[in-house]
Amino acid sequence: MKWLQQLSPTESKKWEETMLDHSFGSEEWEIARNALHKLLTEDNRTATEAATRSYLACCAESVGSVHPLPDLAEIVGEFYQQYGMENSTPAK
Repeated sequence: MKWLQQLSPTESKKWEETMLDHSFGSEEWEIARNALHKLLTEDNRTATEAATRSYLACCAESVGSVHPLPDLAEIVGEFYQQYGMENSTPAK
C-alpha cells in the first residue's frame, strides 16, 4: 500500500475507511485509481482525491452483490466510458 503513503495522513485514512466498506483488496483499489487517473489524463481532465475516492466507491458499490466480484478497474473503465466523471475538471 505504498500509494497510500504518498497521500496526506488524512487522505490515506479516508481511503482506508472507504476500502473497508467494500470487498476489494487494496491492490485492486490502487489499480482502479490509476486506471481512472489514466482515463482522465487521456481526456485532459483531472479530479481531486475526494472525487476519485467517491467515484471508485460508487463503482465498487454497484457490483458489491455480484459473485464472483468483477475486476474493479474494468468496472471503472466501463463506468467512465458510459457516464464520464461529472466531478472532474479540465486539466490546466
